[in-house]
Amino acid sequence: MYLPPFGVDGAGSIASHVRHAEEAGLESVWVGDHLIPVRPILDSTLVLATAAAATEQLGFGVLILALRPVAWAAKQVATLQHLSGDRVLLGVGAGGDVRRDAAWRAVGVPYRERGKRTDAALEVLPSLVEGEPTVVDGEEVTLAPEATMPPVLIGGGRRRCGTPRGTATSGIRRSHRRRRSLSPRGSWSTSPPSTAARHLA
Repeated sequence: MYLPPFGVDGAGSIASHVRHAEEAGLESVWVGDHLIPVRPILDSTLVLATAAAATEQLGFGVLILALRPVAWAAKQVATLQHLSGDRVLLGVGAGGDVRRDAAWRAVGVPYRERGKRTDAALEVLPSLVEGEPTVVDGEEVTLAPEATMPPVLIGGGRRRCGTPRGTATSGIRRSHRRRRSLSPRGSWSTSPPSTAARHLA
């Protein structure tokens, strides 16, 4: 279940929504992540921290890694794992052209590099979260306290305009390279392996 854009529509508190989801037997709750979205939303990591404090069973999470320094993103993921008791399901997206490239310019990240930066972040994120010495931008970094690296679900978008039908999207290829679950844009529910295999054949 996606949580609504809290702080904007007055639909209720984060805690009340996630408690209702847990009581209804849902597996997980999700929040959107972007710096300058179409509709105003709160920071996803703080919303998820609140959800963790209000529940005991739900899993959750989604991040656009390329909008954040990877070491800081790893610290946030590790913190959420500690707060939730290892319940994070880490959704990772490369980010789209919401508000064009304003958000990317605001954080000093070229929009065209978001896919490459997402790939680079995924390479080092597990070791950073697990507290292992990891080289980031030429500097060795060791984060503490360490945490369990959560399962990763990689977002899959639509084909780019002009891309031949049947060509694998970047999300599918990213998922295939890392043997991670693929999550289609908008639903974040895992696709069967046959879907990725068909695109990669």
